[in-house]
Formats: sequence, structure tokens, C-alpha cells
Amino acid sequence: MVEEFLDDDTGYLTWTRRHPRGFVLNCARNPGDDYLVLHHADCYTIGDGPAHSRSWTTSYQKVCANSEAELQEWARSRTGGTASRCGACWT
Repeated sequence: MVEEFLDDDTGYLTWTRRHPRGFVLNCARNPGDDYLVLHHADCYTIGDGPAHSRSWTTSYQKVCANSEAELQEWARSRTGGTASRCGACWT
């Protein structure tokens, strides 16, 4: 099941804690195919305190699921694009 988080840091951070082996798609508030980044839920770039002293889900939207395939399908259906993998957590 895909869950979207917009303006909901508490819900997003709760989801990542409950699904440490899940996946997170980071995208713009109004997603386009130009910025779709796929992370592991425990990636330090999307979960170690607020990003640059801001909210995680205000400037960007987080889309979460237990499988990469679900998020790639979400990206295709919403934007026509494919998510690229984060260089920090997919190495």
C-alpha cells in the first residue's frame, strides 16, 4: 500500500520507524518527472532530523511503500517518469 505524506512530518517519521525496510519516494509537492528520488526508509538523507532546519514534508512530498515496485508504479502513473535511486543509500 502506498502512503503519501504532505505537511505531515509526524506521520511520515512514524511510517519510516514502523517500516525500516520500506522505501520512500522524495518528490516535489506537485510531482513531475524531473525530480523523483527513491530511498530506503532508513536513509540518513531523509530521516536524521529536519532537513536544513525545515520540515520533511512541507517543501517536498514523501511517498512511502513496502516495495520499490509500488513506488515506481506510483511515479509512472502520476508523472510518466521513473524514480532514480539515491546515491547515498543504494550504493
